[in-house]
Amino acid sequence: GRDDSDTEGLRIFVSLGGAGRSDSFPAIASHPTRRKKLFEEIISLCKKEGLDGVDFDWESPRSQSDLQAYTTLLGEASRALHAEGLILSVALHPGQFLPPHAYESIDRVNLMTYDMIGQRSDGGRGYSHHATFANTVKALEALAKRGCPQSKIVMGIPAYARHTGNPGDVKTYSEIIDMIKEEEGTMPTAQVLESINEYGGYAFDGPTQVRKKVDYALEAGLGGVFFWEVGQDWHNENVAPGGMLLGQAAQSALRGLEPNEKETQGP
Repeated sequence: GRDDSDTEGLRIFVSLGGAGRSDSFPAIASHPTRRKKLFEEIISLCKKEGLDGVDFDWESPRSQSDLQAYTTLLGEASRALHAEGLILSVALHPGQFLPPHAYESIDRVNLMTYDMIGQRSDGGRGYSHHATFANTVKALEALAKRGCPQSKIVMGIPAYARHTGNPGDVKTYSEIIDMIKEEEGTMPTAQVLESINEYGGYAFDGPTQVRKKVDYALEAGLGGVFFWEVGQDWHNENVAPGGMLLGQAAQSALRGLEPNEKETQGP
């Protein structure tokens, strides 16, 4: 079971699916009895482990019939989960949309605004950062225009880099910091870390970019931000005990709250 002694206010979800782990969705989503069984299993697991809800991440429906089945599954899941006080979220890629009415039954949509690999906008060789601010905003606006309330959209922020010459070459943000430390012969200062979003050919979201995205999320009235994934962040018990990027996001979010909200939500 879950120990809430040091996690007050923390919500924990079970996530189903993901890249390379979504093969079972078509057979389950298209079959009423299997859908019902799935919901029963989810509810049982959430009650047993003290979880707060489920995140569905079918990557990705390949046909119109798949999409219709997924929409049916989400609608039925919403009724079953909400009856038990549980939360329903769904993960979507940029450019992946559900029918507008489907968003009514979903509590939040985790928009995976990363891996948006494209040519450089400056005409240079290679590829752009896979999560530029401009492309992130474009993806968020597209989802809102297709019927998802902005208050339900959660912006994804990557804690990893892709090489601009070979996007398949990936390093975590923590590995990037280690690489800088090794090549420069010293730990980079906070001022240096603040300013860089590219190093050694790897493009990533540094602290400044993270704050910019969080500020946008607040101004646009989004449901929040999430990281893929926090284990890739750089942790240092003296400088960034909770993670450099996560810490920057939290500070920016707290600065954006009204004074009375700060009082009720705490640090």
